[in-house]
Amino acid sequence: ARSARLQLISMAEKKGNPEDAVRIYEEMLTSTSSSEDRERVLIRLANAYFKLDKFQQSIEAAQQLIDLAVNTESIANALFVQGNSLYKAEQFIPAIATYRKIIENYPQIAWAINGQY
Repeated sequence: ARSARLQLISMAEKKGNPEDAVRIYEEMLTSTSSSEDRERVLIRLANAYFKLDKFQQSIEAAQQLIDLAVNTESIANALFVQGNSLYKAEQFIPAIATYRKIIENYPQIAWAINGQY
């Protein structure tokens, strides 16, 4: 079953259609119980929403990942997508605060390193 889910992820991304990807990711979230698989789906879902200019949904999917994840890189990636979505939604103060969280809490992540200059 896990292999089939990973195949669906791959197919959604190869199609290049974020709307199809969102549909697949949302369906997968309802049937996925593994935290690791949910992390993979949530970051992709947040990115797909971002590509569709659905910034509030992107922010919410990223927040779900932040609440779920224990992996530093997953949390930092979710914060980055969330910061970008906040920025594009013209919520500049929260975007800056989110980017600052990455720099302060995850200085080893490439985006944080670049942001320190």
